[in-house]
Amino acid sequence: MALGAAKLSVSIAGLRAAFPALDIRASGELDMPMRISEENAAIILSNLADNAVRHGSSTLELSAAQQGNLLRVNVVDNGEGVSPNNRTRIFDSFFTTRRDSGGTGMGLAIVRAMLDAHGGAIRLRDSEQGTAFELTIPLAGEPVA
Repeated sequence: MALGAAKLSVSIAGLRAAFPALDIRASGELDMPMRISEENAAIILSNLADNAVRHGSSTLELSAAQQGNLLRVNVVDNGEGVSPNNRTRIFDSFFTTRRDSGGTGMGLAIVRAMLDAHGGAIRLRDSEQGTAFELTIPLAGEPVA
């Protein structure tokens, strides 16, 4: 596999090993090669899983679908969610709701920077319960629009 051709199926297997208490459910196009390294994909998903666990989640659902030259990945947890006051700040460097328990406020800033560097993006979606993110990641071998 070419450098920078990670597959969600591989990243999710690593997530399940790293977060055994989290019920990780995955569906959709999990074997589409993305234009990102396995290591970077693992860092991005680990940050999201870690946040989910720290905010009371017991499940993490990932669903992927190809949309043009992008893979659209929805990541949804059943934790406490993001308060309306914090929604605009969660991607800011050093913003954290858990400074007292060792949070640095860098996790989601790193996720956004890594996705930006690969021509992708992350956004917070509205969710009835928990937290929902939508990631877009360019597919390997496809031009970035």
